[in-house]
Amino acid sequence: MPRPVAEQQDMVAVALSAADWIVEGVFGQLAQSFLPHAQSLVWLDLPWPVCRVRLIKRLAGGAHLDRTQDSDAAAALLAWASEYDARSGSCSRAGHLGLFDAFSGEKTRLQSEEQTQAWLDARLAAY
Repeated sequence: MPRPVAEQQDMVAVALSAADWIVEGVFGQLAQSFLPHAQSLVWLDLPWPVCRVRLIKRLAGGAHLDRTQDSDAAAALLAWASEYDARSGSCSRAGHLGLFDAFSGEKTRLQSEEQTQAWLDARLAAY
């Protein structure tokens, strides 16, 4: 169940008040609130089998997005996530691609674990 709009807006305002921030953007409509303020965009566009394994591991602890998840809620979330390529709207691959394509700042699309690791390694080496 989505958070109330007022709570979402408060969360965005708090995050944007910080000097630096990172936003997870599975919920495209929420991520869209940050894009006008972003200098760069990194899209972790990993294959579903990789995402599935990671989501199952996150759900195994009984919590997701700081909320307790019972087995029915976890199963519903896993089913919803599995439809990423098939659905439309801001929480779909097509929606995320639209946000990515429209973003005018520095942007990177990582489509494999190897690309992601190489990208991270390059950033760590720069420090």
